[in-house]
Amino acid sequence: MRLQLVGFGGGGLVSEVPCHSVRLFSTLDLTVVQRLCKGPSLQEAWQAAEGFFSANAPGDALELLVGASAVEGDLSRTRRLCLRLLALEEAGEAKVNPSVWRALVGVHARSGDVDGAFSILGHLEKLSVEDAALIPCEVFEALLHGLVEGGRVRTAFEVFQRMRTQSLVEPSVHIYTTMLRACGAARNPGRAQTLFQDLESLGATPAARAAYVVALASRPHSAWMAFKSFQESMKCGDPLRPDVCNALGEACAQGGFAEEAKRLIRRMHMASVRPDTALQCSLIGAFGKAAETDEAERTRLLTHAWHVIRDAKVNGAVHPRLLHVLLKGYCSSGLAAHAVKLLGLFPKFGCPPDAEGYHIVLEVLTDSPASFRSLWKELHASSVKPSPPMLERALRVALAVRDAGWAHSVLQDMYALRAPLSRELAERLRALQNRDLRQLLDTFEKLLPWIEDEA
Repeated sequence: MRLQLVGFGGGGLVSEVPCHSVRLFSTLDLTVVQRLCKGPSLQEAWQAAEGFFSANAPGDALELLVGASAVEGDLSRTRRLCLRLLALEEAGEAKVNPSVWRALVGVHARSGDVDGAFSILGHLEKLSVEDAALIPCEVFEALLHGLVEGGRVRTAFEVFQRMRTQSLVEPSVHIYTTMLRACGAARNPGRAQTLFQDLESLGATPAARAAYVVALASRPHSAWMAFKSFQESMKCGDPLRPDVCNALGEACAQGGFAEEAKRLIRRMHMASVRPDTALQCSLIGAFGKAAETDEAERTRLLTHAWHVIRDAKVNGAVHPRLLHVLLKGYCSSGLAAHAVKLLGLFPKFGCPPDAEGYHIVLEVLTDSPASFRSLWKELHASSVKPSPPMLERALRVALAVRDAGWAHSVLQDMYALRAPLSRELAERLRALQNRDLRQLLDTFEKLLPWIEDEA
């Protein structure tokens, strides 16, 4: 008599084990199992499993080892241990509990073997025709969690639909929470609303409410609902989570919601939560965007942005990205002169002016050639190397004021950097009728025949 163990590797036959060897498994093959558990990750689990083997409970021992191996993410070892457990079940010496299927499906999903996870699920669905309990909700919890963690959000939604329509399994609170997180990753607040309404009958947990807020904050049209739901979660006594703060901060930056940004800052101060660099950038961006349209409050709003940088300096080094965002706020608010001054303050925050900072300010000074050239001279006097886009912008400004000497200097820098030059710019340079410029341009074209045509 031979036993067919299915459910692995696409649902086909994986192993055929003689029945008499299965019945002697706990005594004859114990050394095989022990060899599978070699290594520091399962050493502690093996020591605990030895007690079950001694008590003639090999099924319990293997369940423990399967769970430990799955937690470690060791797909190969988990499958081999499961095969032995399934053999025991076929021989009537053990029963596979739902936790084993959960561990097996989960380790496949987390390891990226979604096909393997679906194969096991399909096998369970076939068996569930006779016994619906063979597909516990925990199996779908593990599969969906693994898919969402692995970034397979679309597949997670397909599995969720399959669970409800084909397997007829009712979602648990854990599954709803996982799918709300998937909505946040997919930036789908509409679907999140539907899921959260279904979840409310079961009772939403702090984790579910947090995932719901993140999903609502992912789109501008639902941002205000996110702030409202966040306030409700705070009234429920939920902890202030970094992922929620970051999602709300990004929503503030996109919409220029300065008041909401200030409320968020106050809550973080009260909860002793320090914002990371991404959240600090979002908060500064929120005040900067609000300052674009609110001229009366512009100074006060940008002062709030400065407070974020001040707090960052108190808590450690100031990341250059924070200053870049503030530069953009000044530039978009029509305060280019203040932006130029801010560049000079970079060293006070432990980060000298960089190419990105100069690029931000030079871009807004394009229509002010005198100011542009003044800052360009500062750039040249510093250790910052201009990027090809910056050089092209400077060349265009020089051409706009028909300054052949400046154009010649910029073209030299482009040549040294091997920066591309469009044919349109080359023709405009020749039109200046400058001998030195024409000679340099001839050399440029001879040695750099890969001059780009503009799209």
